[in-house]
Amino acid sequence: MASDLSPQSTPLQQCYAQLNPVQRAMVQLFAICHTPLNRSTACACWNVAVPTLSFDPPLSPLKAHVFSARISELIDQGMLVQPQNSGIRCPSELQEVVVRDAVKRRTFEPIVNAIHTQLPLRQHYNKKRIFQSEQEWLRELRIAIYREDLTDVDTLFDERRIAYWTPTLTFIDVFRSMLKHPFDPDWMQRLSPEFCHVGLELILTDAAQQCHEVEAVFEWLEELYATQQATPDIVVLYGEQLWLRGYLQEVWELLANTETHPPSYRRLALQGAIAFLDGQTTEAIAHYQASLKLVGKSNAAQMEWFEIPTTVLYLFALLKDGSPAALQLAHEYCTSIERGSAQYWLHHSVQLFSRLLKIQQGQNSLAADVASEFFDYNLPTVGVATLLEVYSLYWLNVPELSQWLTPQLVQAYQRASKADYSWLALELADLIVRLDGAEIYQEVAAGLRETINSQPLIEIVQHRELWELALDALTQLTSPDAPVESDRASHYRLAWRLQFRSLDNWQLNPVEQKLSAKGGWTKGKSIALKRFQSVREMPDYLTEQDRNIAKTLQMEYEYRRYGSGNPRYFFDDQALLALVGHPLVFWADLDNVRVDVVAGEPELFVQRLANERLQIKLAPPLVNDGEVIAVKETPTRLKVLAIHEHHRRIAQLLGENNCLDVPAHAEAKVLQAIAAISTLVTIQSDIGGGVAAEEVPADATPHGVHPSYADST
Repeated sequence: MASDLSPQSTPLQQCYAQLNPVQRAMVQLFAICHTPLNRSTACACWNVAVPTLSFDPPLSPLKAHVFSARISELIDQGMLVQPQNSGIRCPSELQEVVVRDAVKRRTFEPIVNAIHTQLPLRQHYNKKRIFQSEQEWLRELRIAIYREDLTDVDTLFDERRIAYWTPTLTFIDVFRSMLKHPFDPDWMQRLSPEFCHVGLELILTDAAQQCHEVEAVFEWLEELYATQQATPDIVVLYGEQLWLRGYLQEVWELLANTETHPPSYRRLALQGAIAFLDGQTTEAIAHYQASLKLVGKSNAAQMEWFEIPTTVLYLFALLKDGSPAALQLAHEYCTSIERGSAQYWLHHSVQLFSRLLKIQQGQNSLAADVASEFFDYNLPTVGVATLLEVYSLYWLNVPELSQWLTPQLVQAYQRASKADYSWLALELADLIVRLDGAEIYQEVAAGLRETINSQPLIEIVQHRELWELALDALTQLTSPDAPVESDRASHYRLAWRLQFRSLDNWQLNPVEQKLSAKGGWTKGKSIALKRFQSVREMPDYLTEQDRNIAKTLQMEYEYRRYGSGNPRYFFDDQALLALVGHPLVFWADLDNVRVDVVAGEPELFVQRLANERLQIKLAPPLVNDGEVIAVKETPTRLKVLAIHEHHRRIAQLLGENNCLDVPAHAEAKVLQAIAAISTLVTIQSDIGGGVAAEEVPADATPHGVHPSYADST
């Protein structure tokens, strides 16, 4: 065992290496079990495992007091720990080393079987396991990972969904921790290529996000690349590390030497980052958008895409582009990230960056609170995401920034230098120079810039007065602009299929249409309404009006005798109002016939009747308490009317059927009444009145109730 230890082995790990095989197997029992064990349960597990352990000579089961004495010896040596009022467990510093040793010495499976025999899990009627705690579930997840059993990993996460306890761990959290504490190249080499790549990706991505030192991992990655047998995925991971370490020319050469590799989304994102740092902003954006095209359609997939460290530079590239479309697209990405989990690595950074984007678009009102809002601000992030924050603060012209931000930048620079992330250190040093002018950092920044030779991020935004930004925004408000948008936004669109018989009998369904190779739009496929319940699950090509329609989606559970049934999704009547003016509304049964949805309002009609009477009538009549009325005026036209409180008050005063008959001699009073409400409702009158107007010759055309309203009376 001693020969298996790395030069960085801790004293505790070296002590474990000196144990005899039986002592090591006992420690392995507790390390594999993961959850604390009492002595009697541990003894029972040991005695079940003993007959299947390949020892020469074979071991015999131990009596409880003998086993307990041996455990006490291991506790005295620090190989096991027993906190007060708790069971015995393996120290976290030793745990992965011990389990890996069990796998290599083939004692892992006999011990796992013994644990399952003595600590069986309850099962539901459908054979799904019942876990009493997350630690118990974690034990089984760790076993599945060490077995490299992805099927069981998927099953465990499926079973976790029905647990009564609240989950706190993800597969990424667990697997990354297992591989890093400690990192062992020999152990990584034993893993399948799939697990090895995933493990490296998790460790290195986390290192870039959190600015962790991973020199041992990088050295092994370098060795893998040097073998000329590295997979395309390994090549990209190596290229990302070269970028962070400031070897941009080497990244160019790496990409050129592997042009025949398939265009993976991570490789394309790396190409975008290097192109941007070379000053090729347009080409960089094209690479990034090609990368996004490969990740999939959902917002969830795009949020996973933004986990890649190189994607931070996409936001900088869109800011550098500076066009209204590019700034708007960057803002949409920031908004999507902000709506997600507060634990997301970019969550805090994009809040500041989003503010900057809005001000760059001319929204000056947002700049008023900068002085008070960001006074004595503490950077909550480290790693690449820090650049979004610190440059946003600088470009926002936060007052007295150098006094409180410079010390934090120095700490961030030192952390980046320690991790050997020279490119990141360069950008932080550059900003320190701008804020503080410290001579030592001037020399550092100049030296790094000469070596790395990349476009300085600090020059992306030139300082301009707020009134300049506002005037530019006004100038560009109606000017045509070449859109910078995602591939889906330009090749997909949302249409709405409307089935309408009456206000009590209508249905609205969204369909996704795709631009065909010939330039036309496909018939479209339906989209499940439940996707519109979550902002992150909505299609990413929706217009603002589509999103407003989606906000009217409702959900209710079907009634069942023994409890709630499945959820039912439907749009409420406000959706009809939100449809007004939408260019892509079609009848459900005639999907090639576009429907013109127009806005209207109730009207007040004053008519002379044959029997010397006048009739005052509100049309259409307000027959229920709804806030919307819809009338199919023509085969291709639907009028939607919003009903307000003043309409209801008028209807109440008119009486039954919203209609009032008065004698003809009361014409003067009628004129006085309709003049008073002329600002509340449109009036069609045979006797004049309403708003004051210039006198014109009479129109001989008969006036009456609109034919589309007549049927409803």
